[in-house]
Amino acid sequence: MKKNVLVLVLIIISCVLNIKEVKAEGPVKSATVNLNIVLNPIQTITVTATQNVVDINYKTIDDYETGVSVTQNDHLNVFSTGGFTVSVEPDGNLSNGDGKEIEASDVILFAENGTGNDVENTISGAIALGKEKTLISSDTGGRNLMYNVTYNNITETKDKYINYYKNNGVNTFKASITYTIAAK
Repeated sequence: MKKNVLVLVLIIISCVLNIKEVKAEGPVKSATVNLNIVLNPIQTITVTATQNVVDINYKTIDDYETGVSVTQNDHLNVFSTGGFTVSVEPDGNLSNGDGKEIEASDVILFAENGTGNDVENTISGAIALGKEKTLISSDTGGRNLMYNVTYNNITETKDKYINYYKNNGVNTFKASITYTIAAK
């Protein structure tokens, strides 16, 4: 019996030594993080790559009599995180490099919403090229906002470009047109 008691005592001591107690040491700790979502304004404007040259070709007698108008569908692509304006300005009159010029104001621009663009815009209507002018204005932004642009060279003067030719044939008058987007 002494032996049984001794075995029982050893079992109890063994059990006590094998039991592990889990306790938290000290008070509960915590940390705080301030989370910020920082929205920076972004505005971009691109001209459709295949439309970075716009040709207003005078090829027929009617073209010289009445003028020519060319519409570029989905010509401008705008991304803006908020309201924006798009202005347009030429780098000067259209020049042929031989001292002759065509007034930039002979070209009138019109813009309208393009494919998939349902943003309510204020589109300025007819804009004669010259000094920088606002072509499109919007109180809201959007992604992939497409705009059609018409380059209208239908002047009120019949046969306005008679005698603008070169002796060797085709006479090209050029100017660079810059579209600028700005936050509204």
